[in-house]
Amino acid sequence: MAIYVDDMNLPATVQNGPRVSHTSEWSHLLADTEDELHVFAARLGLKRSYFQQGKPDWFPHYDVTRGMRFKALRLGAEPVSARDAVVIARERNTRQAPETSRADRAAMADQWAHEAGQAYRDGDTERAAQLVQAAAAADPARGELWERRRAQVLDRASRMPLAVQTATRLAAAGIGPDDPAYQRLCEHNRLRREAQAGADRQAASDPEAAL
Repeated sequence: MAIYVDDMNLPATVQNGPRVSHTSEWSHLLADTEDELHVFAARLGLKRSYFQQGKPDWFPHYDVTRGMRFKALRLGAEPVSARDAVVIARERNTRQAPETSRADRAAMADQWAHEAGQAYRDGDTERAAQLVQAAAAADPARGELWERRRAQVLDRASRMPLAVQTATRLAAAGIGPDDPAYQRLCEHNRLRREAQAGADRQAASDPEAAL
């Protein structure tokens, strides 16, 4: 059993009640079991209401600030990369899922790999990355094969527009568009763009103020 804290470090402002907001760099605290996670979170002083139940394509966790991440490390949490956190969570879900035969998992992985190939040929690298990630989770025994497929998809995406590159890399890391940390980052960037646009308009209407 172990406690993990990743290095996502996404800058965001999170609402904490009707009048209070908290700006920091946020990461994920997770564990091999939910009971262990809650016990450790209580040691950190985190409220149970902060717990994120997760979804089928994500994992149960607590979002922690930069300072709280360092506190977790001091208390014995194991540091992992954001990508490794996804792998750990998927392995945990596989252990706790109803037993499925190796042959059935391999068959599912082959089907997803076939669909990934079709998406790749169609130029949909984000979808291809999602399917390769699903195949890797279903049949981790063929990890080297999935790493080669993932690298092939990312290589093609690297020659595409930045938005496509970003979406593909997120999909390859198992991070979906409904991930709370990703949504906070998008909101943070949206607010920054709006603030910059407002400053630009102010400068254009009052040139002397910009000097």
